[in-house]
Amino acid sequence: MHPLLGLSLGNFRNFRSTPPSRSNRRRSRIRIRAMNSLELCLVVQLSLAFGMAGLFWPDKLMPLFDVLMFPWAASYRAIRANSIAVIGLALLLLVRLLTGVR
Repeated sequence: MHPLLGLSLGNFRNFRSTPPSRSNRRRSRIRIRAMNSLELCLVVQLSLAFGMAGLFWPDKLMPLFDVLMFPWAASYRAIRANSIAVIGLALLLLVRLLTGVR
């Protein structure tokens, strides 16, 4: 208790002792943006991995393509075409990731 005013110093707890920092808001926005692009990074990596695997080892991916392309038989030409298309998709997604388009 203050001797002259008769007030307790604990009554002023409703006011902030330090002003709010704007740098924390910027950091949280950067973290949110990084977490949003994490999914896109994962898609880019997976599509690039499957595209390269289809070009290097089409024999090992033949059973998978037989299931995915059920009514039609999978061929090496189809696997190669899909692998090139997936690599193109990975490059497009990487450009989107680097430019920051939402």
